[in-house]
Amino acid sequence: MKFASIVKAALSSLLLIYVVSPITFAQSKDLRIENSHHSLVESSYDSNKTQIIDSNLKFKSGGGYHITKNQIKVLAGNYFTKYTLSLGRAETINKITRLITKINPNPRGSASPKDLAQRIYSVSAAYGIDPIIFTAKVWQESGSFNADVVAKGGDTGLTQMTGSGLNENRAQHKKINSATLEIKNVGLTLAQLAMGHLRNNKSTNDWVNWVISKSNKEQKYTLVRSVDYALMSGAALLKTYLAVKNGNYKSAITQYNGGGVKNYYGMIIKKENLVQLAKMNVTEDLIYTFGAVCEVADSARGCESLIGEML
Repeated sequence: MKFASIVKAALSSLLLIYVVSPITFAQSKDLRIENSHHSLVESSYDSNKTQIIDSNLKFKSGGGYHITKNQIKVLAGNYFTKYTLSLGRAETINKITRLITKINPNPRGSASPKDLAQRIYSVSAAYGIDPIIFTAKVWQESGSFNADVVAKGGDTGLTQMTGSGLNENRAQHKKINSATLEIKNVGLTLAQLAMGHLRNNKSTNDWVNWVISKSNKEQKYTLVRSVDYALMSGAALLKTYLAVKNGNYKSAITQYNGGGVKNYYGMIIKKENLVQLAKMNVTEDLIYTFGAVCEVADSARGCESLIGEML
């Protein structure tokens, strides 16, 4: 049986819940809530051009996931889905804008739904992650697209950054100071991705220094005040996991979710569907993401296409 057929009933239930009460999920900490083409070489980041990177922040081995030479290619690559590429920049931003407007016409921290949609698209394009999938994650994490959301467990901002997530970002960005070229290239690649959104060396150096030198407490203070830094933090973490998982969105998103929430949807999704999904190693929490993705896509073709590519 095709995956789309297996999850049809599950998605219909989830989409109903999204339309009726999206904030309900955001209030439950147990659920981890709260035609443009990416080109890495459009703007070349030069860590030596402006000497802002703190020379005292020496690279220490053992921090963060090990990213191989082949995985660096994933880190640097464009992982827009075919469906999103077929829409083009303008229509993708329109879809994101419509979704944000529907959920929250006045998202705190952003000038308007369109302003936030444009920022989400810009960050997604810079990091080479699909903007519809990323929008779904931002919605899933924040619950309402408000920048100042803080969960009871301390997860912070639009992308609900946790202490472990901030630590992972810090470890990967700090590799820019490694004397080993392969390791250094991880940090350089992440800086180049950031520059795709920030557009200049000074702003990129400020970002890299913020990631590697500020404490988690200091970063969380910023995350509820800066939409760009919140989105970039989440994008950098998701792209790191996408690299570690060799380009597989399903595995990367599950990792972002902390491994996936178990046994929550048993009362919503029919038991036989849960059995089939379990055989495919798809967690209930990931089905929640699928539901959000389909809502952003706002079309049956887009829903099936995106889910197929995410797997």
